[in-house]
Amino acid sequence: MVNGLLEPAVVGQFILNLVHTHLEVEDAWIMMVDSGPKGSALFRPLANQKEVILLPAKFSAGSPFVAHLRENSIPLTQYDIDTHTNFERMDEQEKQIIHRWQRMAFVPLKNGRTLTGLLAVGRKAFDQPYNRQDF
Repeated sequence: MVNGLLEPAVVGQFILNLVHTHLEVEDAWIMMVDSGPKGSALFRPLANQKEVILLPAKFSAGSPFVAHLRENSIPLTQYDIDTHTNFERMDEQEKQIIHRWQRMAFVPLKNGRTLTGLLAVGRKAFDQPYNRQDF
């Protein structure tokens, strides 16, 4: 029993339950992030709230999405991606991946200064907007 408690997927599910309770979010998931070849980032599904199949995704080293997550600890919203000029140069395939994810906010999870995971949240209950206090 104790061994199962420390499995990453079990810990991830516990975190998602806390997120669901405290943020009143309809859906959320966690991905592990690994460094790939030439500075790319590999996003691998770890845990999610709904029975949805999440696929791994690879983003280039030059991706503004990855750069923001690696360089900041603050969440990145879909609104930021849609409106900030630094995301205009994002690879079209990467934009499609993010669009398919249908998330409202992306929260970088770090071990020290290293990006190791991503918490991605959907809409809040009653379509309430996210604010700084949520994170």
